[in-house]
Amino acid sequence: MYLPRVFTEGGAEDDDIQLEQSAQADYNLLKKLSGVTLRRHTPHIYEMGFTEIRSEIEEVLRQDPSSAPEETAERLRKNLRKLLAGGFDRELQSEETVYRARISPERPSDPREYDSPPSDKSAPNRVAVRGDRIWCGAFNIETCLVEIKPHIDDLIHHKIFVASVKPRGTLRLVDFAARTEKPRSPELDITLQAFFQANQNSYHLTQLLCRFARHQGYDGVIYPSAMECVGGDKGAWKNVAFFGAPILEGKLVIESINRVLIRNVANTFDLGPAWDDEVKGNYLAPYLKGWLKRARS
Repeated sequence: MYLPRVFTEGGAEDDDIQLEQSAQADYNLLKKLSGVTLRRHTPHIYEMGFTEIRSEIEEVLRQDPSSAPEETAERLRKNLRKLLAGGFDRELQSEETVYRARISPERPSDPREYDSPPSDKSAPNRVAVRGDRIWCGAFNIETCLVEIKPHIDDLIHHKIFVASVKPRGTLRLVDFAARTEKPRSPELDITLQAFFQANQNSYHLTQLLCRFARHQGYDGVIYPSAMECVGGDKGAWKNVAFFGAPILEGKLVIESINRVLIRNVANTFDLGPAWDDEVKGNYLAPYLKGWLKRARS
């Protein structure tokens, strides 16, 4: 979905391309009837996010943080600074509205239910490690509903609530989802795209980047939703995350709380060949906790 295509049409056919049996039958029929031929696209490795910046960061993360010298830690900070500079400074004003959705809160009308989860209940996600208090929301209710992943029972029994929230004052954010004319190097652009891909293998990278942004004085980050891969209205699927407990701290104020009544759910799709995914774990996970602990200190 979000990687460069592996095949392209036309030109000299690569005879040794092997497809799954039913796909091979389809290809043979297409070739016979329309003359379509396939050859390898052979994308450059940097097109998949394997850039010098990412390589340096992952090389540092492979080292034991308890024994790594300060020069190694500075290499990590240097590359995180580059990535942070690739974002766009955004000031969220008091008249702007953001939204946060909850499924079956204990006290739906209590504003505290729509703050970030307590440290002992916070689950790891793209921008937070377990135990971090980070408020996650979006600029529209549709994105909120997708991100909380409601069960069908939540939809038909109206168990979803949404709070409309505004900043009490101006909040400083770094925006990784903006589409502006600000020039950015191809390497930086491709690296950031890879960081925010819709898969969990890059969570350790965005978690580090967001912690670094927090220590640089930002109130939060804006980043693309996973729905950017499949949803229409490109650029509209954006998440916003505020560090800490912004409602408790008085940075955000709730304007209204509503129950969400879902009237329609639709899927637009195509059919394609089936295959087995080989799911690989995060091979850097054993080192991540130590590096985050070092970052906190």
